[in-house]
Amino acid sequence: MHKINIRSSGSGVILETAKARYALDKVKEDSTDFHIISHAHTDHLPRRVMGKPVMSNETKHLAISRGVRGLDDGIIDTDKIKLIDSGHILGSTAALIEDEILYTGDFSMSDRFFLKGFKPPKAKVLIMEATYGHSRYKFQNFEDIVNDFENGFRAAKKPRLVANK
Repeated sequence: MHKINIRSSGSGVILETAKARYALDKVKEDSTDFHIISHAHTDHLPRRVMGKPVMSNETKHLAISRGVRGLDDGIIDTDKIKLIDSGHILGSTAALIEDEILYTGDFSMSDRFFLKGFKPPKAKVLIMEATYGHSRYKFQNFEDIVNDFENGFRAAKKPRLVANK
């Protein structure tokens, strides 16, 4: 593996290798070769793309609808970056960069509804978002959450389903 440089920029990451410079998610840089956007939650979306855009089609359409600039040329396909379903939301992906570096924003290891859990490939370097990486964060089992919701829904005298637009 060649020397790499990893540093924060905004709430994203800049990754520099011997082959290219990558913006990862919500960065505040002006010049990169590629801009990888892991998914379309606003804490990962930049205001504008800072390099050749790399993301899933679903993320691209959601990003455009949320006002991200610089996606007019669409998304590029490159042999430097392989996108892998990360199981977080529709269109969320991890990126295997140069066959050695794995970047992922949010992910889920569990299958949920139509989403398949993340199956990370082997990599020499792992860069991951870690908002909930601290041990103080404990999450209830997903099946238990669904069961609690269903039980509460059934117990209601006038069950209603409320959806947000």
